[in-house]
Amino acid sequence: MYLLRKMFSSESTEEQEGDGAAAADMEGNKDSSKESQGTDTHHTSPSMAMRVMIASFRKKFPTVKGVNTEVVQKWFQQGAASKNLQGGQTDDVDKRKLVIVDARPENEYIISHLPGAIRIEFTTEDKNYIVREIQDSIKDEEKRLPKTIIMYCSLGYRSSILADKLQKAIESKGAENDLSDAEIYNMEGGIFKWANEGAPMVDVSGTPTKSAHPFNVVFGKLLDHSLRKDKL
Repeated sequence: MYLLRKMFSSESTEEQEGDGAAAADMEGNKDSSKESQGTDTHHTSPSMAMRVMIASFRKKFPTVKGVNTEVVQKWFQQGAASKNLQGGQTDDVDKRKLVIVDARPENEYIISHLPGAIRIEFTTEDKNYIVREIQDSIKDEEKRLPKTIIMYCSLGYRSSILADKLQKAIESKGAENDLSDAEIYNMEGGIFKWANEGAPMVDVSGTPTKSAHPFNVVFGKLLDHSLRKDKL
């Protein structure tokens, strides 16, 4: 974190420190940006800070699998996920129900979120509640499909915590739940990277928007200045 503090040395001591979640969150953002570099000319070039963040999150949460924003965008376009993390075309054999979970608090979610995302705060301690909320979000006719669950937050720290909780909840229930076959991923770079790439988002009313909540003064620097919005 010394590198990150140096990068934001113009901020106050309080802003530099932030909290543990924010610091880790920022780390997730950096690495996912690195993966996106060169894949699409309109994408924002990844910053060093975001790469460091993502690498740090991977190290802190070694059991949580990551997926980059470009793959998630392709899955969105296809209307289904697959086990192909390169984002290739999904065929009927590999078709998976895509479930998007926003791990942020309501004040961030209402500004913008991924279309169709349900919200479950990362601070939720009731693991059974997490499982139920995800199960209830899936239509009856889609429950038979294998699932791919994407967790995200601002950068990836809070969603990694939630993904870890869900994994443990599923493991404790064994094969006795509808999510036993689920693939769980943390979207590296979070909604900051997603927004920087111009990917689709909606506000609380369902209206398309390009803005995202900046989380705080320091970590919000990883979100393009023109996209920052903390109030409706």
